[in-house]
Amino acid sequence: ESAFLTGGEPTLRPDLPELIEYVTDRLPLTLLTNAMLLRGPRWDRLRQLIEAGRAISFQVSLDSATPERHDAHRGKGAHAGALAGIRTLVDAGARVRLAASLPEAALEEIPELHRLADTFAIRDDDRIFRPIALRGAASEGEPIRPQDVAPELTCDAQGWFWHPLSNDADMRLDLAPDASMADALAAVRTRLTDMLATHAGRLDRFVCG
Repeated sequence: ESAFLTGGEPTLRPDLPELIEYVTDRLPLTLLTNAMLLRGPRWDRLRQLIEAGRAISFQVSLDSATPERHDAHRGKGAHAGALAGIRTLVDAGARVRLAASLPEAALEEIPELHRLADTFAIRDDDRIFRPIALRGAASEGEPIRPQDVAPELTCDAQGWFWHPLSNDADMRLDLAPDASMADALAAVRTRLTDMLATHAGRLDRFVCG
């Protein structure tokens, strides 16, 4: 069991250190971040949590191994900023995961992404390179239905969802807005049992983290 904290950008939260302490007292935590805001007093506090051995990893997304595609999506200098942030994390002794969601035309970049990960000594099992899912605003990618993926229970301001791929209606769990995590887990177990009964006991796993 583990937890993931995403956003927006989690490092903008002034209460992030307290959230990390709360979660890591109970579960390992992965923080999904652009790694571009790791400076100042807030970074000092995060570094203290890393050095204290808190069970936290930092997952940084890149849209490409080189700046062109990444910066086209996220703004000029974003690629360099992400790499600088990864270096800051690695130098602090943090566990870093590198993630890339790639259109079909860019899948040939995966070897280059591995070479980039090598420069930071990122573990093989912390390299998450996958095709774009045809979900949300995506106009291309791999079609993914809820019954195609193993659940990764997700909560946002709109409610509880089967998987973090999207908050499309078919991924939403049929729960009241104030449903607890226990309610959500029970709903997932019921839905999963039904799915396994009709899918030969197997679901694929589309890894988001």
